[in-house]
Amino acid sequence: MKIGFADDKNKNDIYELWESVFGDSKNDIDLFMEESFQNENTLVCYDTEKLVSMLFLLPEEICFKGKAYPAYYIYAAATKPAYRKQGIMGKMLDFADGVCKNRNIPFLFLVPANDRLFDYYNKFGFRTAIYKKTIAMSYETAKKYFTQSDFKPQFGSDVTRIAELKDEVFCNQNDSYIKWRQNEISLFQKYLISSGGKIVTSDYGYTAFLQSGSSKEIYEFCAKAENIVKLMCALSDGKETNEFNFNLSKNFPFISDTQKFVRVGMIKQLADIDIKASDVYIGITLS
Repeated sequence: MKIGFADDKNKNDIYELWESVFGDSKNDIDLFMEESFQNENTLVCYDTEKLVSMLFLLPEEICFKGKAYPAYYIYAAATKPAYRKQGIMGKMLDFADGVCKNRNIPFLFLVPANDRLFDYYNKFGFRTAIYKKTIAMSYETAKKYFTQSDFKPQFGSDVTRIAELKDEVFCNQNDSYIKWRQNEISLFQKYLISSGGKIVTSDYGYTAFLQSGSSKEIYEFCAKAENIVKLMCALSDGKETNEFNFNLSKNFPFISDTQKFVRVGMIKQLADIDIKASDVYIGITLS
């Protein structure tokens, strides 16, 4: 087995492994390759001529109390089924540690695909530190907000403005949070819109949501306290909705009897920095 960085001749193998493990369409993989793929941040493991494992290191930042630290987001970690339980992914993660140390990257983070994987990644030094607050809001509660403002939402995406808004809001709330590159914000939006979702960007804030039957899943709702009512109007888009499911940062000023704190991801600290990573908000993900 040989682990190293990808090069252009590996791309067909990457597509084949991705499709076989995750079942994503070629179009979805194309979007990732266009927005986020970089050879120097892609780890591959070959058994002679066969690609058997891969993972991507996406360069992001984690903000703690207003200060940003470089971090890699481990994404689409995959191993061919016939090669699992042989320690290959563990070696890939060790290699990723070495990359971080060589490049002075103090943090790695990831979002396990299921609950079982939290235990798996814990063995390699990752600790659960990324959470979200979920709130289920009935239409009767939500409509009280809709009538308090004459704000008319404009549906559309402004990636640069979204990145600015997220920094303004989460720093203001004193949140620890993942600061996404514009590449990944753009990729998330393309995935969401291709699934029928909507995005609103305005001076008041930003929100991204998807209608599913009579429910709306609000993947991100980003507004300062004084602008929440205005941005809520963006969710009143004429579609019959009985329930609004919000995914929020811990300090977002919505409080409800239905709120829960849900684990989302894990962080591994690789440098001696006087920071305890906990209650970090991630917002969007690429899952």
